[in-house]
Amino acid sequence: MRTGVLRSRVRWLVPTVVVGALLVPTSAAATAGTHGRPASVAAPTVTTPTAFDVSPALRQLARTPQQRVGATQLPPERGIPSAGRGFSGDAAVQATTGASGPARVSAPIANFEGIANTANPFLVAPPDPIGDVGPHHYVEMVNVQFAVYTKAGRRILGPLAIGSLWQGFAVQDCKSFSGDPVVLYDQLADRWILTQFSTRGPEYFNCLAISSTPDPTGPYFRYAFSSGINFPDYPKYGVWPNAYFLS
Repeated sequence: MRTGVLRSRVRWLVPTVVVGALLVPTSAAATAGTHGRPASVAAPTVTTPTAFDVSPALRQLARTPQQRVGATQLPPERGIPSAGRGFSGDAAVQATTGASGPARVSAPIANFEGIANTANPFLVAPPDPIGDVGPHHYVEMVNVQFAVYTKAGRRILGPLAIGSLWQGFAVQDCKSFSGDPVVLYDQLADRWILTQFSTRGPEYFNCLAISSTPDPTGPYFRYAFSSGINFPDYPKYGVWPNAYFLS
């Protein structure tokens, strides 16, 4: 199943405006054309978020102790499985190594220890490590935990359960130890996007927290987008000038 989150730019967000929508194509998949390009794109059905609010500052939420829970049994996938078409080559593969000479990638500006898998309330395999860097911070997520660092590697918040982002939120499932996290720094709006999915069911959600300022330890705009009975494993997000897109 393909879905998409579409909303106004973060800098225009105000608490009284519903800015999110969930796009769900009406057909199971687009028909593949030549070289794997889609021949058609299904028209989306647009819905609003199930819930929306503005959180207290994350550094304030972090003061509330988090309950330790056991592992969650993931539900089976639903929907029409994609049929294999075989492999007939990839026209996008680069055939040459480009300009000769030494590599032009610079050395890292910082190298420091991040969150260990043992910081999770239970060991997770794979731990799904992910992170992004902004002008002044690095934010990392490791399955159901996250932390905020300075770009020099000093940890200033965490590790915390991702569910702590949704303390006091209307959709209780967003507070659970679910994982499959995504963290993105939106360089166009100078905002942070932190997400996880829900796993309890029978209705599932993509839970989004978008910082209301450039500070990743400050308040967040919080959303829950329902995917119905379809378990959204593993969502991916993209930043665009007029929207955030979820697949």
